[in-house]
Amino acid sequence: MSTLLVVSRSHYSGGRTPRWIICDMGVHHFALLQDWFGLPEAVSASAAHDASQPDLVGENVGVVCLQYANGLRGVVINNWSYRGTWRRGTPTEEVVIQGANGAISATSEDGEVVTLHPEGSRRLAFSGHWFPDAFGASMLELLHALSEGRVSRCHGRGNLGAIAVIEAAYRSIAERGRSVALREVSEMFGALG
Repeated sequence: MSTLLVVSRSHYSGGRTPRWIICDMGVHHFALLQDWFGLPEAVSASAAHDASQPDLVGENVGVVCLQYANGLRGVVINNWSYRGTWRRGTPTEEVVIQGANGAISATSEDGEVVTLHPEGSRRLAFSGHWFPDAFGASMLELLHALSEGRVSRCHGRGNLGAIAVIEAAYRSIAERGRSVALREVSEMFGALG
């Protein structure tokens, strides 16, 4: 069985709507995971609102568990409740993909691939900066797709899958963590791409 963990720790001045961290930050992670692994089969979630931050309306802590038909399990954790003095903005995101033969660990600055058979490790180097370069890269890919007459990797219908994951997560939260099959919310979006 493979395990996937995406962690984001940030503090942000938003949160003025009832739905916040899962839909505003989680959407990026869900779209990335959809690109890498496809859509999950089921979603379960938990969320909290840090009452010591009365200006926030929505949840600022969210944990979303993804279950894939092939046995892959994923966890997306977004925690924007931190109020300490350490700088913990969007660039501190961490992605961990772990399987039976090794793991890939990465932040927005660098990463590492570790394998068990054969035993070894290799550093990953990234160019540019995650924030805001990732947004520019997405827009550039869209412009290339338009000029080449092809469907973009970030086309609207394809992104409906990430939105369906968000809807399933909020349904799960409303129903005290029940595992929600993605097909339960897919009728809201038609055919998911």
